[in-house]
Amino acid sequence: AGFFAGYRKTILQPGEIIVSIRIPKPLPDFVRFYKVAKRKLDDISTVAACLALSLDSGGRVTKARFAYGGVAATPLRTYEAEQAVEGRRWSTSAARRAQEEISRALRPISDYRGSAEYRLALARSLVEKFAWETLEEAA
Repeated sequence: AGFFAGYRKTILQPGEIIVSIRIPKPLPDFVRFYKVAKRKLDDISTVAACLALSLDSGGRVTKARFAYGGVAATPLRTYEAEQAVEGRRWSTSAARRAQEEISRALRPISDYRGSAEYRLALARSLVEKFAWETLEEAA
């Protein structure tokens, strides 16, 4: 969580390299990675998102993770959006609750890749896309 120190800056010291990363298992039931950029390859993201959910047998969210890149100097998790859906049945209305929290939590940057308003709209729309994909897959 404390690896990123700023835009294109990390806490690595000169001569240090990353030798491994740990990805906890089991992975959530639904995981999606989205990248929105002007070009598909070799481009910095306007917005990047990693969205993940685990559901119980009744379709209620037991764990949610919503993380974004490209909206600030460092990647961010939107804890408020995660909390807004945890314990609720996963649905388009739950996704809308997450979108409302994302609107309150994110304060995107503006630069030549996109305005703050555009980035916020993208971040919200990626939750909607995630909801449609995962609800279809869960059906």
